[in-house]
Amino acid sequence: MIWLGGVATLGVVTFYRAYLETPQHRQAREADDAREAVEYSKNAAAQRIHDEQLHEAEKERNAADKKRNAEVHALCRVKAACAKYATARQECATAGNFELCLNIKMDEDAVYQSSCSNDGHMLDLEHAPNALDCALH
Repeated sequence: MIWLGGVATLGVVTFYRAYLETPQHRQAREADDAREAVEYSKNAAAQRIHDEQLHEAEKERNAADKKRNAEVHALCRVKAACAKYATARQECATAGNFELCLNIKMDEDAVYQSSCSNDGHMLDLEHAPNALDCALH
């Protein structure tokens, strides 16, 4: 029951449909309702497809970001090893066994020696990360 201006009304729409609506009006209304249901279904399907595409794009971006972060991390590791190589190279200059001295001083970073110049920079400067990249990764 709905109160309308102090008067109780009992389903005006139901009353109208039951007693005043013609069969033609009912058919037209039902056809409109069916079209609206189909349109709603199409819109819902389109929205689901759109949401799935957005989700896939986000997954691809996350995978690309993860890959880039791993690459930057590896390059920063090489950059740090090259700085260590320059210092170790100078310290080992008078050692009896230069290579052994470098391997001892550089420890696990000795594998990166071939990626470094004598002055402690990376040989591949095109892909060398900047200090901010290395600080963030």
